[in-house]
Amino acid sequence: MKRKKKMTWKERMKVKKEMTKNYNSNQSFYTGDIISHKNFGLGYVESSFGNKIDVLFEDRARTLVHMVMF
Repeated sequence: MKRKKKMTWKERMKVKKEMTKNYNSNQSFYTGDIISHKNFGLGYVESSFGNKIDVLFEDRARTLVHMVMF
């Protein structure tokens, strides 16, 4: 079984740039969301676990906090 090639930050930004959400720790974010962070720029939410999200930004991946909504 072949593994899928992991998409780069640039490839992810082309796919969903029009669906960008402004980052605010009082909001909920989900895997696949594109966010705009005032310091880090545009990022792709790679995963969400509890009140933390892993976000791929142009320079590197970062873990941010967010509000968990069920």
